Amino acid sequence: MMKTNIGRLVVYLGADGNRESEKLIDLYERMVSLGNQTAIFQPFEKGKNDEFVEVEDGRKVSAISVDYLDEILFMEEVQCLKAILIKDIHFFDTESNGYKVLEELMGQGTDVYVFGLNVEPVGNAYSLMEEVIANADEIYQLQT
Repeated sequence: MMKTNIGRLVVYLGADGNRESEKLIDLYERMVSLGNQTAIFQPFEKGKNDEFVEVEDGRKVSAISVDYLDEILFMEEVQCLKAILIKDIHFFDTESNGYKVLEELMGQGTDVYVFGLNVEPVGNAYSLMEEVIANADEIYQLQT
């Protein structure tokens, strides 16, 4: 039997750095407190602590680092998740199938929350973010 529950795509744009992480942790903690199975994914960055998302006030939560978005689809634990939070989604911009991965997750009934920048520091738009924004159910602009 096919699932008819389609997940939502929610985008948080803007603030680079700590503000983005604060919002991500706030959202994660709220979802977990409501009993929702939730996981955080982030791009793997050599030389960085890739096991956690941490903010200046000392809060930190576990995160799963991946090289490519489509790795998420092949993880067993994803099948039981109500929500997936993806930090720094713009770093996955080189993937030609990036948005298709998000669509597949939503098609499984999973809500997908992405955090990232929509433009590079030099002003060029991230192509993945253009597609994500165009298809988002909700968009929030974070302030620094």
